[in-house]
Amino acid sequence: MSRPLLVAALLLAPLALAACGSSSDSYDDYADEAMTSDDSFASDDAYAEAPGAFGQEISAPTPDGGTQPVVIVDRGLQIAQGTYMIPAGWQLQQDVATDPNTGQPARYRLDIRGPNGELIRGLRPANYGPMTGAGFEQTWRGLAMQGAQGEVGNVSIGSLQRSERLERLRPFQRAAAKAQQMGFRIEGFEAPLRAQSDRGPVEGAVHVLHWTSPQMAGMGVVVASVILSPADRAAATLRLNAQIANGFQHNPAFEQRMEQINQAAMQRQATQHQQRMASNQAAFNAHQQRMASNQAAFDASQQVYRSNSQVADMQMQSWQNTQRSSDEMHRRTINEINGTVDLYDAQAGQSIYGAESGYNTYWTDPSGNVVGSQGYDNPDALQYNQATDLDDVYDQGGYDGGDW
Repeated sequence: MSRPLLVAALLLAPLALAACGSSSDSYDDYADEAMTSDDSFASDDAYAEAPGAFGQEISAPTPDGGTQPVVIVDRGLQIAQGTYMIPAGWQLQQDVATDPNTGQPARYRLDIRGPNGELIRGLRPANYGPMTGAGFEQTWRGLAMQGAQGEVGNVSIGSLQRSERLERLRPFQRAAAKAQQMGFRIEGFEAPLRAQSDRGPVEGAVHVLHWTSPQMAGMGVVVASVILSPADRAAATLRLNAQIANGFQHNPAFEQRMEQINQAAMQRQATQHQQRMASNQAAFNAHQQRMASNQAAFDASQQVYRSNSQVADMQMQSWQNTQRSSDEMHRRTINEINGTVDLYDAQAGQSIYGAESGYNTYWTDPSGNVVGSQGYDNPDALQYNQATDLDDVYDQGGYDGGDW
C-alpha cells in the first residue's frame, strides 16, 4: 500500500466516528436534519420529537452546560489533533500517537463511553491489497470484529451499504474535498451490528470510510468506527455519534504537520526509489558485463572446440581413406589369388563376392546366382540383371568402403 494514501487517511481519521443509521423512518428524517444542522447538538425539542428505536421518548444532553470539550492529543507528534464536544457524564479515552518519521500510527485508541454502556470506538486505519493479502471486505469486517472484541459477544454484522447520510456530513464533505485535491477518493459505508452483553441485547453500527486511488487498483485504506449501545438506546447513541462528529474542531496546525511529514516521507521514498533504481541499474549493468564476459569465453571455447573438431574430422577422414585403400588392396589381392571377382547388382542393390572370374560380362539374379558371358547378351532378361565389377566401381570413385 502506498504510504501517502495511509497518511492522507490519517489526516481525517476522526470523522470515522461520524455516522448515522436506523431502521426507523422517523429517525432517518431526523438524522438527515441533525447531520446537516449548524449546531453541534440538537435542541431538547428536536430530541423530544424523535422517537427511539422502539418508539420510546429519548432524553438528550442539553447544550447549556451539557457538553464538555475534550482535546485529542497526538502523543507522537506532541500536538493536538482537534477537539470533540461530548455530553456531560460521558468519557473520552484516548491513546493516539503518530510516528513523526513515517506519519503512520504507532498507537491508536479513541473510545467515547456513555453512562449506560454506550461505546463509540474509533479504530486504527488499516490498508489492504496484495501486500497484506486481504481485500476490502475482509479488512473492514476484521476491524469491526476487533473493535467489538472484549466489549460484547455473539457479534453479528450485516451487509455493508453505501451511506448517503454519512457522506452528507460536513466532516465527510470536507475530507472528500481534501482527498480529491490529493488525488484520492472517499466513500462512506455503514452496516448494522447486533450483539449481546452482560446488560442485555446490544445494537449499533459499523461505519467505514473507504479511501482509494485510481493509480492503485485493488488497494485502499479503511478507516472505521464501531458504535455499540443498549438496544433501547441505539437510535439516540447513533444520533449522538453524528452530532459529536459534526462538532469536531480540526486543528489546522496538526493537518499542516501531517502534510509536512507526508511530503518529507514522499521525498524520502522518492530518494530511496531512485537509489534502488540506481542500485538495480548498476547490478543489471554488472550482470550484463558478466554475461558478455561469459559469452566471450564461451565463444572462444566454442571456436577451440570447432578447431579441434575439424582437426579430428580430418584425422578421421585420413584414417578412413587409408583403411579403405588397405581394405581394397586386400580384397583385390584375395581375388587374384583365388581367381575370383566381386560384383555389384545396382538394380537389386546387392553385392556378390567370390564369383568365378574370366568373363567379360556378369549377370545376377535376385537369389545371388551369377552367370558369366564373353559377350553382352543377357541369357534371360526376365531373370538376370547386369552386374558391375567392384574393381571398376572403386576405380571410378563410387565405392566408399561399405557393404555393397
